[in-house]
Amino acid sequence: MIVRPYARFQSTLPEDIIENEEGLFVQPPGRSVADAVVELFRELGCEVYFGPEPVLDIAWEIGVQAGGRNFRVGVNLVEDYWFFIVNPSWLDKMLGRRPAAYLDLLRRFAQKLADDGRFSNVRWYVDRSEADTAGASAPVEGR
Repeated sequence: MIVRPYARFQSTLPEDIIENEEGLFVQPPGRSVADAVVELFRELGCEVYFGPEPVLDIAWEIGVQAGGRNFRVGVNLVEDYWFFIVNPSWLDKMLGRRPAAYLDLLRRFAQKLADDGRFSNVRWYVDRSEADTAGASAPVEGR
């Protein structure tokens, strides 16, 4: 099974960049996209238990609960928008498992993103080092 937790996409939503006189971000770019991501998770029946919160003035972080598990979500803008959702369970990582709730959430979120007219050219990646490749059309491949 191939799991691609990173998505690269474009959006018609405003970039929301707020900079000070020195050109440093006062607010990370992409607040409207982060808010839309929260909306999509809520439409999926997920609990959003924090966020979007700015991280290091470059990205947005969101905490999502689905299937009784917590997941960490990030959104940032570097040329295109980037999204990721990770399972923070150290036990799952140590045992090399991917819970059904995580895989289901990735699949359902990918479909919501693909169906939403505010987002386009959605491509999925195993990690961001693949940014120069074409990416895949789905976050989960295989069983």
